[in-house]
Amino acid sequence: PHAPAGGGHRPDGAERPLLLAIELRQTPIMDVVVAGSLPEIEMRRIYRLIETEIETVPGVARAVPRPLRDLEVRVEADLKKLQTQRIALDEIVLALKRQNVSIPGGTVEVRGADANGMESIVRTIGEFKTLDDVRATPIRANDLGHTITVGDVAHVRYALEKPSVLLFTNGEKATNLTILQKEGADAIKVVDAVRKKVGEITQSFGPQVQISFINDMSEFIRRRLNVLTGNLLI
Repeated sequence: PHAPAGGGHRPDGAERPLLLAIELRQTPIMDVVVAGSLPEIEMRRIYRLIETEIETVPGVARAVPRPLRDLEVRVEADLKKLQTQRIALDEIVLALKRQNVSIPGGTVEVRGADANGMESIVRTIGEFKTLDDVRATPIRANDLGHTITVGDVAHVRYALEKPSVLLFTNGEKATNLTILQKEGADAIKVVDAVRKKVGEITQSFGPQVQISFINDMSEFIRRRLNVLTGNLLI
């Protein structure tokens, strides 16, 4: 897109903005509550798997998980190793900041009749991809010329961010998936299809994962149809 008439300009290094249209006509029709006693990171993987599978059901617009904690890398320094290597905690922080960066390096413009001002941003990427990348981050060299890395003085592992909201079902931590129905879809058919899909997915999880269905809006529609049918017969 061209710059706005007011003379707007993207700052150097800024990526092209992504515009999303939010569809307000999507209607919540049911909540799927997933609880379990497995490790939290494994349960998070299960939540995302169920979310992805539910969104393949015809008539489902989205499955919105709440609460869903982000996955993060946790670096836990060993005090004794820090003292032995004479390394301060701030040195680890600075080393990680220096290594995990994405630096703009300019742009490449595509010229020609069909290019329409197209350009691509070139960046120098030094961002961490795996835990081994974090462990291999150099802090500094010691007196013998040996490079000391983060993995030499700290334990690096995946963890979940600290929770701001906690949801429990029968004493187990849980996540609630709110199912949004597409406009014009048949609520009864969508709910039945979601229940069937979830049943198929969870067969492989075993008793350690429990599924509950709440706020099923299709029940109101079913009752109204029963009343209507009964009145018609009378």
